[in-house]
Amino acid sequence: MSRNGNILIFITIICASTASHAQGPITTSQLTVSQAGLPGITIQPSYQGQSFPGVILNSPGQGLVFTKTGGAGAGPEDAADVFINRAASYSGGNSRSVNAPLKIADTVSAGARSYEWSLSSIMDNSSTSTDASQNNAGYFHTYKRSSGASWATTEELDDLNPNPITPSVTDEKDLVAVGADTFGGSPGARVIEDLFATSYDGNPATVAWGIRLNTDANTTVVQGMRFNGNFTRGIDFTGGNFTGGSLVLTNGQKICFDGTACTTYLWRADGVLYYHTSNGNVVSINDIGQISATVFSTPAGVGVSCSGPPTANFAVANGIVTHC
Repeated sequence: MSRNGNILIFITIICASTASHAQGPITTSQLTVSQAGLPGITIQPSYQGQSFPGVILNSPGQGLVFTKTGGAGAGPEDAADVFINRAASYSGGNSRSVNAPLKIADTVSAGARSYEWSLSSIMDNSSTSTDASQNNAGYFHTYKRSSGASWATTEELDDLNPNPITPSVTDEKDLVAVGADTFGGSPGARVIEDLFATSYDGNPATVAWGIRLNTDANTTVVQGMRFNGNFTRGIDFTGGNFTGGSLVLTNGQKICFDGTACTTYLWRADGVLYYHTSNGNVVSINDIGQISATVFSTPAGVGVSCSGPPTANFAVANGIVTHC
């Protein structure tokens, strides 16, 4: 395999030995491959009728392995061991077509008990903090230089089964730890998900959303965010500078205090903040500070709500009306 040319190789893995073997080496202007000494491998100069060469592996358990090790192998300035360079400099095309420099297709049939992972990237890192290196098992980077819509990475899971009985997870992030984390909020702390917004040129910049959850008109997410397990704090706003409010609600939205039943809650409507229980709205306060409650009580007695002018029995205890 050449490291410098534009090379396109399609590899098909099949669990059978029925394909015929091409004879002798296949040579094109970009690729020279010899079949000699490689049993179970079929080399095609025109893969599936296309204009590029292809390699078919016919034996179960067989794969192609590219190894580069230290010494005369891997070096500190290699940049890449396999480099695919696609320059999409054409005009036109179909807005529903997808082109990719690298495409992987993995079809899993019923009965397959092994874990099928279409792409597996594993880093075994023994570098130390004094090396000051940053080592990453996967990195995606996009430069948006004009007005075209851009994503650095996209993940999609299409669940075609109503009421699934197994997980349907678009994105899972796991951190497997040993012992305590005594660094707390320092850069050395363990973090499951770390999101950064930074200025490209050092000048002031604005990012509209940090995390945004959306649905279409026909879909409902039952719980937008949920915590399961053991936590010291749930959501900590103390490190942020919020000029427009750290938590923002609109009319009719609730803060519940009794779990998912949500019969005890705070809510606001038409300029009035209510405290609601199973007995209804028991306390309210409006925007000019007027307080209303179904029952007022103090250690000296239970308050009552009066209507009309005071009677001869009108009494107040510690600022609470106890008789009208």
